[in-house]
Amino acid sequence: MGLLFTFFSRAQADKTVYLSTLEGDDKASVYWCKNGQCGEGHLKLDRSTEITITGKEFQAQTTDPFDDSKTNEVFVPVKFKDGEGYLPLYLLTEKRLEAFYSDEGNSRMPAAVGKGGKKSPNTLKAATQIYDLVGECPLKDPTVMPTKLPSDNVFDAYVLGRLKKQKIPLLVNEQMKPMTSEDLVNIDSLARTIYGEMGKCFRKGLQYPIAAALVAVNRFDNKSRFKEWTKSQVKRKVASLPPLARIVTTPEKFNVWKVYASGKVNGPLHHSLCPARAVNKPFWKTKRASQAEVDIWKNAVRIATEAVMFPSRFKARSPAMKNINFYTSGMGQYQDYMQVFPFVNDRPLEHFECIEMWKEPGRR
Repeated sequence: MGLLFTFFSRAQADKTVYLSTLEGDDKASVYWCKNGQCGEGHLKLDRSTEITITGKEFQAQTTDPFDDSKTNEVFVPVKFKDGEGYLPLYLLTEKRLEAFYSDEGNSRMPAAVGKGGKKSPNTLKAATQIYDLVGECPLKDPTVMPTKLPSDNVFDAYVLGRLKKQKIPLLVNEQMKPMTSEDLVNIDSLARTIYGEMGKCFRKGLQYPIAAALVAVNRFDNKSRFKEWTKSQVKRKVASLPPLARIVTTPEKFNVWKVYASGKVNGPLHHSLCPARAVNKPFWKTKRASQAEVDIWKNAVRIATEAVMFPSRFKARSPAMKNINFYTSGMGQYQDYMQVFPFVNDRPLEHFECIEMWKEPGRR
């Protein structure tokens, strides 16, 4: 199960636990379980719910809510004020932890005031203003991925032109400089990248997509290796693309932007092109997105907004990740690199099927 103190070495009956993996406006489904199978029910809980484990943990097969694949998870029976049921163990923490993005959490950062009395907003408020400007699906039918895609970079060909037509909101960054069109391109490209790469792992805690975004920011900060991070066999015609956007949409470095995988159109590319932006509206998977699916994209936009507009605050979430430029998912070993185990805020990166962090040989 969990490796570190915030999670569990063994779930204990009659133990009070919390849904601290959720953000303030996220919901978690209560599951039903029978004969080794568990499925989502209609009852939803939020992070304020106090929960008691009532029995032993067990493993069962369930459907991954992101892509409908079958997966095995550890569940525990629970009770709460309005009922009882089952929850995946990964949702629960022994301590009540603060959400990554909330008015309360961000209010600890004093609001800076610039010329004309402009205040630097917290991440939550900034992301709310940016949300409708990013993530637009360029496909006629979001649920159908074209079988023929451009030979040029897909982000450049399908997404960039639409972004350049957007009106930039009146926001300022942490240096009190106005938001620019380049900022919007960086936010959109980074949000799409972590959505496509980490979509299945957002529900296990935002530390996983935040860690992926931190790797992208580290590469951006390492200017001397820019050519390495952006080397590609795929043509790019857009010379003015901002450096961060160029880094995160290079298919050889972030696999989500590859056109083909295993001889067919790359599924995660479809995810990134058409994320779930609104409840009951079409997106890559179905004609009607659920709130849980929209929450994944909403949190991707929050992470990308903080990384681009408030980079010092973002990097302070994990000082231990400085100079970590590589991650994998479920590989167990990456070349001759050393695996490292940083925290993001107070959360361990313990689900290695989501992300493994690697430090290059000879680098501190």
